[in-house]
Amino acid sequence: MAKTFPLLSLIGFISGVCWVTAREHRFVPDPPVLNITDKTYKINTSETLEITCRGRQILEWYTPYNRSGTESRIVSTDCSGDGLFCSTITLTRAMGNETGEYRCYYRNLSMEEGKTSVSVYVFVQDYRMPFLQLSQEFDVVFIREEEQVVIPCLGSLEDLNVTLYIVREF
Repeated sequence: MAKTFPLLSLIGFISGVCWVTAREHRFVPDPPVLNITDKTYKINTSETLEITCRGRQILEWYTPYNRSGTESRIVSTDCSGDGLFCSTITLTRAMGNETGEYRCYYRNLSMEEGKTSVSVYVFVQDYRMPFLQLSQEFDVVFIREEEQVVIPCLGSLEDLNVTLYIVREF
């Protein structure tokens, strides 16, 4: 019996090392996949946007936050089957202020582009209103000499050419 004790201790030690190693290398499934493969997608106002996402875990959506009463026009449906999870969002009668990032991600994992989430930037083209209101209002942007500054500007048109003119008042 004395010879079996070291063998059992060795087996216990090996299984303990394997368990610790397995805990440190958590399983991360393949990233979800969208039916839209391009990074950007364009639709016109009043059209319907439909995006389908497939993955190996429960899926959820993150959509642009600058909404104005769209909750009744955007619907998420479960299309799971064939061993994959699937979710489709449908936005009817799209408006320009629904331009933005539409992201599909695994529910219980932190969002990491290309690992646990995938996104597409959708331009809802509104030629009557090419500039969209941001969720944060900026009345004044202070510019200091030799300092880089970002001027917030959100357009509903992908190919909108924007020029900034500096007007100096003396």
